[in-house]
Amino acid sequence: MAALDTPLERGQALAIEGDFAGALEALTEATTEDASNAKAWEATAQVLLAASDDQDERSAAKALVAAQKATEAAPHWAP
Repeated sequence: MAALDTPLERGQALAIEGDFAGALEALTEATTEDASNAKAWEATAQVLLAASDDQDERSAAKALVAAQKATEAAPHWAP
């Protein structure tokens, strides 16, 4: 496996493994380092949704905020 050099890469790999807490930690690092990183915000939204259940309104609201930040950072980009 190639080295995971960036917080975004680490977050994505951890999310694939199902480690949502670790993924959120890495993705938070990515968005803190670069608040305009649309890919990191989109990945954050995906992880928050994956980690939530149907009764978890807070995670859903946080996911919506992350998705909005992704579209603000790159309005013409689509994952």
